[in-house]
This record gives sequence, C-alpha cells and structure tokens, in this order.
Amino acid sequence: MSVDQTVDDLVQKLSEHRSQLEQVEQLLVAKPGDSMLTKLHEDLKKVVELTEDLMKTQEERRAKEVKVGDRCEAVWTDGKWYTARVDSVDEANNKYGVTYLVYGNTGEVRIENMRPYKHAKKSQVRVGAEVRAFWQADGLFYPATVESITSNGHYRVNFKGYK
Repeated sequence: MSVDQTVDDLVQKLSEHRSQLEQVEQLLVAKPGDSMLTKLHEDLKKVVELTEDLMKTQEERRAKEVKVGDRCEAVWTDGKWYTARVDSVDEANNKYGVTYLVYGNTGEVRIENMRPYKHAKKSQVRVGAEVRAFWQADGLFYPATVESITSNGHYRVNFKGYK
C-alpha cells in the first residue's frame, strides 16, 4: 500500500469519525450525563486526534518522497486537480513550486494539495479516444485523438488544432 493510498484512506476515515463524533454530541445533548455516551464521546475524540496525527506523519513522509521533476496532480486556485510537474521543493515551508501541464501556469502548493500522477490504464486507451497528450517540445499536455497503437505499446496521436 502506498503512502498516498494510506493518506486517502485516512481522509475518508477521519470524515467518518468526525461524523460519528457529531452524532454522539447530539445524543449527549438529549441525554446529558449518560456514562456510555460520555465514554464513547471521549473515545471518538481520541480516535479523531490520533487519525489527524497519523495523517500528518504520512503527509510528512510523502513530502520526503517528492522530488524536482516528478509528475503529480496539484490543486489549482479553482479547487480542481490538474496534472503538474514539480519544479522546486521548499521543505522548510512545506511548499512546492509546480507547473500545471495542461495550461502552463505555475504556482506554489502545499503537500496536502498534491497527489501522485496516475497514468491511464492501457486498457482504457483505444484508437479514437479523446485524450490529453504530452508534447515533448514544451512539456505541456494538449487535446488529441489516438490514431493508432504501435506494436511496442506507444500511441500515435493527432493533436487537435495542429497540423
């Protein structure tokens, strides 16, 4: 299991634990002094705290794995994830300079706003598929259509709007 998968799992679990904690807090309003609910409330608070600590540890571990030149996905100012390349690492301030490979914009992001780049599965890419393909000359991605798949598994694409 990768660090990123673990962090994603922890984010999901943390959300569930917080929801459970809220439910118990509502029950405690209706039944103040209920010893079983009070114990459950304290236990859930501890679970949330421990999960947050573990997430922080995992994010710190992930941060040590990020290197200049790595491809990743990073959150842009619109809150959406985009394919990016790591251009600089400022570990002291937990900031990473990235270039967003779809539009060429640059920005700084924190590790919690980054995740590993996931290549499309070969079984998902077929002739005629609309894709974003990497143009090596400038290192950016552009809209393209898959024209053929070579015997060695490479893709021949036609970039839209370019001849």
